[in-house]
Amino acid sequence: MVEGQIEGDLTLRGHLTVAEGGSVSCDAVEAESVTIAGSLQGEVVANGAVQLAASARVRGNLKGSAVTIAEGARFSGRLDCAFELPQELGGSTREARPPAPARR
Repeated sequence: MVEGQIEGDLTLRGHLTVAEGGSVSCDAVEAESVTIAGSLQGEVVANGAVQLAASARVRGNLKGSAVTIAEGARFSGRLDCAFELPQELGGSTREARPPAPARR
């Protein structure tokens, strides 16, 4: 858990939490999953989920299997994840990704 200030790249095998009041400035953060309640500047790459709390301030690209951005969070960057828009925003009821090919 980051509760203070860190500058430099981070690579973790587990979960990274940037607590409210915590600050990370880096080129890249790599972790299994990431929760941000403080501020982060840089690219985030997670094998699992990336969650931005309402107090989060993020400037950089996010990549994860799922990204959640709470109301009130500030985010400036690019998202790279699989998602489907709700129908009222132009989404459909069909599957967002084509099915994976069968393995032999």
